[in-house]
Amino acid sequence: MLTTAAINQKGGVGKSALVAGTAGALLARGRRVLAVDLDPQGHLTTEALKLDEAKSGDKAANMFNALRGAYKGPPSKLTVRHSVHTAADGTVGVLDVLPTTFDMFFLDRELYARTSRMEDRLTWLLQAIAEDLASRDAAYDHVLIDCPPALNILTENALVAADGVLLPVQPERSSIRALRLLLAQLRAIEESNRLDQRTIFGLVPSVYRRPLAGINIAMMKKFEAMPLDILALFPSATVVQQAWATGTPVPLFQPESPSAWNYHRLAIRLDVAAGLSPASEWDALPPVSELTKATEDTTA
Repeated sequence: MLTTAAINQKGGVGKSALVAGTAGALLARGRRVLAVDLDPQGHLTTEALKLDEAKSGDKAANMFNALRGAYKGPPSKLTVRHSVHTAADGTVGVLDVLPTTFDMFFLDRELYARTSRMEDRLTWLLQAIAEDLASRDAAYDHVLIDCPPALNILTENALVAADGVLLPVQPERSSIRALRLLLAQLRAIEESNRLDQRTIFGLVPSVYRRPLAGINIAMMKKFEAMPLDILALFPSATVVQQAWATGTPVPLFQPESPSAWNYHRLAIRLDVAAGLSPASEWDALPPVSELTKATEDTTA
């Protein structure tokens, strides 16, 4: 099981869309996927995937109670089945979601108030879910975590639990400094928690508009000089808005769109990292094109 976190301390950079779309591309490949909505704002749960938040309350079966140790029931009961899909080769994939709940707004403060270290609570929960499912021969291939737009204890939990991270960024002037700050803070979190360095799978430039293409290309060159791999490109796209309206991930909603093609790139990269696909499959892909690649599904 490969666990990947989508992290950026800035809001509005496309983290929820990245997780939803990548989960859909993995599902289309017949993978068993768990998407974790660690952001109390709940865009992944309620907007991208059109699911209800988990019920609130001190005794409710939800992620808030599980992470603070108040839920003692079967861990797999916390997840919700979103969809099932049969891949071209006949493999049946599933997409489950660990939804957020309104109570998650209070979790950050509660965990900080504990005297013991609480950065491993999500790790413990994901391991418990995996063990529960393994007993029924239904383990996940991938876990994707949608992090809140802050480097708080929830994001620390995600980083401790993750094998690697995806970094959605906007190709704007302010993003370069923010990205450098994010990378420094990620390394500081690793050091303070005595973690091995997490793999940074790469950058995912997102949520930009074509009229700014000249500036965007200049920013992309600065990203390339850091150096970090640029895995895929996601201009603002009407297909993403349309997919969200139905709660269907883009690769299943409009499989032939440029956005779907880019999500499939990410799925291949993560499958290679998980040992589920050969490296040659990634190596055979064409390089990421210029920012003008996406045409028919981008907004003006």
